[in-house]
Amino acid sequence: MTIYKPEIDSLRAISVLAVIFFHFQLLSLSGGFLGVDVFFVISGFLISSIIFHDISENKFSFLNFYSRRVRRLFPALFLVCIVTIPIAYFNYRPDELKFFGLTLASVIFFISNILFYNTTSYFNDIANHSPLLHTWSLSVEEQFYLFFPLIIFIFNKKLSMKFFLTFIIFLSLASLAYSEYSSLNSKDNYFFLLSNRIFELGIGIICAYISFFYKKKHKSNLLNHFFLADFLAVISIISIIASFFIFDDYSNMPGVLSLIPTLGTGIFILTIRENSFLSRLMSFKYFAGLGKISYSLYLWHFPLIIFI
Repeated sequence: MTIYKPEIDSLRAISVLAVIFFHFQLLSLSGGFLGVDVFFVISGFLISSIIFHDISENKFSFLNFYSRRVRRLFPALFLVCIVTIPIAYFNYRPDELKFFGLTLASVIFFISNILFYNTTSYFNDIANHSPLLHTWSLSVEEQFYLFFPLIIFIFNKKLSMKFFLTFIIFLSLASLAYSEYSSLNSKDNYFFLLSNRIFELGIGIICAYISFFYKKKHKSNLLNHFFLADFLAVISIISIIASFFIFDDYSNMPGVLSLIPTLGTGIFILTIRENSFLSRLMSFKYFAGLGKISYSLYLWHFPLIIFI
């Protein structure tokens, strides 16, 4: 059975608040959009942890995995889509309504990131007319969910999980290199695509691998030196929060600079120690509770901003 960590829910809360404050232009969080990058790392970690656990118990099922994802994501997403339809219908011009309909279809099939990559940018005026623009990140995750379980299954059954780690590291480095290349060559909207986000999901996958297989083999904490673990956990949180303030929409991201919040997230996941001061602080039930509803907060905040 996987162990619930309220600290990760609190990290979700920090991330979704950063995104919301960025969109509402509050607290000068010019890099608040990086909360999505943090979400990708957390998602990679949690999904991998679930699959690793199910495989170790010989109860992994593609049907169960995808049905859980559907129950978790679809109801809230479709409700947001349904609510936005009449509001858009009575307020948009014909050309805006046509684009909204196209967006709606892309959201349903989880390809909205590809649509926005080809038609718009997250930071220009067109975004003000796209209440579902933020669903691009959900499409990235769903595209990841589509092929990732199959990759683990193949390595577990046909190859070796040691080779799996090597493969994920290589894939993540390739994604990072491609993202950096795209950022330096001003590839418009490249941040929408899964290919440029795999390294962020990959950091989470690597953390899950280390957490699951290391602890299973050694039956001990990853870092037995408690002071070092606590120090790294604190530094990681500082790096995540600092990135929300020091970067902006002109920064070359995703790319090498994205490693500041994403590696920070990975280090936090690996080093946060139960009953440490930071753990107790990050386990505050109301803050962790906010993290539990972070998905709904993320879904609803952007249409609210656009329509208001």
